[in-house]
Amino acid sequence: MKKYVYLFLATILLVSVILMSGNIIVNDALETELFTLRAESVDNTVTASGKLQYTSKYEVKPGGIGVVKSIDVKQKDKVKKGDLLFTYYELNQEAEQMILQYGDIQSVLSMLSDSSLKKQMLEEVKKNSRVKKTYAEKEGTVREIKYSQNDVIDQSSVIMKISDENALEIPININESYVEQIEKNQKAEIVFTAFPNEKYTGTVTEIADEATQTSGLSGKEVTVAVVIKPDDKLDEKVRVGYSADCSVITSTDNNILIIPYEYIRSDDDGDYVYLYKNRKAKKVYIKTGKEYKSGAEVISGINQNDQIIKKCDNVYDGQKIKVIGE
Repeated sequence: MKKYVYLFLATILLVSVILMSGNIIVNDALETELFTLRAESVDNTVTASGKLQYTSKYEVKPGGIGVVKSIDVKQKDKVKKGDLLFTYYELNQEAEQMILQYGDIQSVLSMLSDSSLKKQMLEEVKKNSRVKKTYAEKEGTVREIKYSQNDVIDQSSVIMKISDENALEIPININESYVEQIEKNQKAEIVFTAFPNEKYTGTVTEIADEATQTSGLSGKEVTVAVVIKPDDKLDEKVRVGYSADCSVITSTDNNILIIPYEYIRSDDDGDYVYLYKNRKAKKVYIKTGKEYKSGAEVISGINQNDQIIKKCDNVYDGQKIKVIGE
């Protein structure tokens, strides 16, 4: 009887040891997630930075020499074609010639700026002039007003600027090494610095005929001006003047195996990853090709649908793996 009791106790002890060993083995396994390698299409891009600005902005100038009588709009006013913008006293030809013999009208009045003669001269200008009105050539929003009542103006004076708030663009400068890849109507991805997690699309609308030398972080470089126009109306939170990174899509590579950079490790023998095989980590050397934003192209070593261990810093070849969620 005692013999059977001893055998029973021994069996229980053996089973307990086996169960404990199993728990140790399970606890020794590394918990991680897997990345499944799949073929995808990847864009080749050329990236440059610029600032959002109005596309259609025209300058409003007077037709002759004179003095501002009134500015009839305010900054940010929306105007329609034909709306009155400003009124001024335009000198008649005789008065204009009389003043211009002393120099241009701005210079003459500047010399009198500290004198009571200026007021008198302004009155003479008004007497020897006719009232002219200037109207909006097109619909838009008044963005800048540079003159006010009694300011002296001539044909070169930009009284105000009017822009179409729905017409926006982002001018960028492309390095001469990459500009041959850029063509009109290519699509671009736009990311504003203020909203790094939001992406917008745009189109290349202009490419300058000539290159210029510009100053950048790496010194002077030769660049070509390129214009990106947003495809859709931007959110109200996106303000004119915001900085943006524009990635022009120059071509697309199809059926490419891409592995994120963070899952690749290197040693003296080359680049490698850890595959998930039979619940264990298997170290596999790979050969990579082109580099993209999302990762590196895999040329050989692993295949589509292979499962790659994400948490790979403390992994060793043959280590037991426990997949999170299984």
